[in-house]
Amino acid sequence: MHFSKIAVALVTLTPALAQRGNPDETTPDASCNTGPDTDPEAPGDTRRRALHDFSNMFKRHASLYKERARVDKRSGQVNFDDNCNEPVPSNSGYSGVFETRRDVLEAAYADAVTLAETSQSISPGARAFLHYFGGASPEAQLDHVRRMFTGIAEETNRFTIMFECSGTGGDCPNVQSVANTDATVGEAGDEKTIHICNPFWTSASTRYLLHRDDQEEPSPPFRPATSSGWCAMSGSNSLRNAQFFATAGTSILHELTHLHALASNAGLDGDPDEDNRAGTGDFQTGCELLGARAHLVRYQQNDGSDNDVASPDYNAESYAAVATELYFETLCGFDEVRPLAGPRSSSFATPSSTPVPVPSSTPAVLATATPGST
Repeated sequence: MHFSKIAVALVTLTPALAQRGNPDETTPDASCNTGPDTDPEAPGDTRRRALHDFSNMFKRHASLYKERARVDKRSGQVNFDDNCNEPVPSNSGYSGVFETRRDVLEAAYADAVTLAETSQSISPGARAFLHYFGGASPEAQLDHVRRMFTGIAEETNRFTIMFECSGTGGDCPNVQSVANTDATVGEAGDEKTIHICNPFWTSASTRYLLHRDDQEEPSPPFRPATSSGWCAMSGSNSLRNAQFFATAGTSILHELTHLHALASNAGLDGDPDEDNRAGTGDFQTGCELLGARAHLVRYQQNDGSDNDVASPDYNAESYAAVATELYFETLCGFDEVRPLAGPRSSSFATPSSTPVPVPSSTPAVLATATPGST
């Protein structure tokens, strides 16, 4: 992506912080609700597993979740401030399941690594990829996506982070974000802070963790991979729309892509107006996954006159969304996650060949199809 495509949009960020969320929304709970804690059961037995290259991914994930020591052995060095040893807030769905905030964040970070593992070799023709990436320079976008996820999933030290859990750190008091990240320029060994804001503990977008075979309740923070949980289907596609699948791991993965050292290694260009900072920004509006889909539409339709429309590979949520969607396609055996985008070619998406629907401003939280439809 050319610098002119990102320079204008980046100045809307606090230079030292890249924030999750946007000023047009209230709290994540109010605007991005993904549905009730107990969801209605879809008819029939819809539990399916895709048997392909990801067949052992879930076993690796369960092992990663159980072995806390592995948190420091993945792509980054992960540290926690003393506030993270405080109990989980009593009004959070994590309370009574996890003892401390650190316990929750370790699980969410492990989920972020799992999401990256799922997508580090993503195909350019994958439906999930074409929901979030396309338009100009698709080959570069694909390269950036693969390298970003490989940088997170591999066991090489690509970044160093500190989770800060006071709830008032960084720009948390001024925004309704679940987290914000120090995105200033630095090397892999330079510790950068991810501030966990108070909405993280209660937001609809972060109240669930990825599926675990050995623990499927209570809800939240767990859901089973069945028709009454993650895997409700209509025909061969998901019954629920993309926003339903947002998790705490989605949010942590989003924050990791802001890191300069990781993004630079992935090949993203630095912004010359911000000391060549290469981390992703927050350019979309709307909720996480649906907002990222709408951002692609805006980018594809942009004629170059609007420099605020950044390429999706410079939008943090596009990475988090594609990894989340591919994970649940794999877990549940979905052909596609709703909203459906129509026929697909085997090549990259373009505005003319791959129509992508613009989500409504108030996304439906459960069924975007009636049972039995496709």
